[in-house]
Order: sequence, then C-alpha cells, then structure tokens
Amino acid sequence: VAIRDSHNVSSITDNGTGDYTVNFSNNLANADYAVSWNSGMKSVVWGLPLFGGLSGLGNTDSHSTSKFRVVAVTPGDSATDNSMCNAIIFGD
Repeated sequence: VAIRDSHNVSSITDNGTGDYTVNFSNNLANADYAVSWNSGMKSVVWGLPLFGGLSGLGNTDSHSTSKFRVVAVTPGDSATDNSMCNAIIFGD
C-alpha cells in the first residue's frame, strides 16, 4: 500500500485483502464528510466506503474525524487487492 499524493492523508493501514484504513494528517472538524472511493475496472472491482459495514470484515470503527475505512470488492462481494485505488473526501 502506498500513497501517491497525500492531501491530508498521513498513512494507509492494510487491514487485509482489499481492506484499507485511510488516516488523516489533520483531523476533520466532524465526521459528516463524504467519501468518494473507487478501485479498478467497474465490471471487475469497485470500492465501498465502510460506513455501515460489510459482512465478514468486522469493521466496528470505520468512520471518524481521523480516518475512514474502505474495501475493494468483486461483483460477488469478495474483498480483493487492486493496484489502483482512489479516494476523494469532502468535509470540514
């Protein structure tokens, strides 16, 4: 896992296959921000912000002022690694 350009991202935690936590350099003012996240080709792999959870991934702390968690999944909802993942965060 590597950061290509930071824009308030201090690190990325690899939680397992296709499962990542993006950590902020500076906390946001609140947790009411929006995340747009994608991974890979749309017909093969896509990305899901884990605000409500995805079965089997055990995310109990997925969205806060200091971080958010995402997963790259196949159409069959299996987590998978992908060489290209992108995220945009809109918030205060």
